[in-house]
Amino acid sequence: MKGKGTSSHKISRPKRSAIPACATRMIRKIQEALSLDLLHSDYAANKNKDKEMYEWATKGHCYVATEATYHMFARDSGFVPYVLKHHYGTHWWLVHQETGEILDPTKPQLRREKFPYHNGRRAVFLTKKPSKRTVELIRRIKARSIR
Repeated sequence: MKGKGTSSHKISRPKRSAIPACATRMIRKIQEALSLDLLHSDYAANKNKDKEMYEWATKGHCYVATEATYHMFARDSGFVPYVLKHHYGTHWWLVHQETGEILDPTKPQLRREKFPYHNGRRAVFLTKKPSKRTVELIRRIKARSIR
């Protein structure tokens, strides 16, 4: 029998997520503001609306959605951009520098496939300030929030 006040095991606290509480709501707003005119010219417009709305809406928008997520709130929470060139093309997402948590605003386009995030590499966006497409996306989100 152990002495008073000692324990045979430690009670560990659950890890606190580095993902801000507003992330789900903000990412949904980003997804809702995406449109075909924000696609990069290298991506063909995917007009198949029979798929789930957010899968369709996010298809091909990973760069602009990730950049908007980063500039709107994720940078201040310690997230950095990652990229992976794969057989579908190039995919962008964010990773928390300390916890390794993944924040992928266009995850619905992956259709529940297990994506090889572990093969990605740390990257920088193509511009220091938000790109023109990202500026437009953020403008749309703010305009919808005002209504």
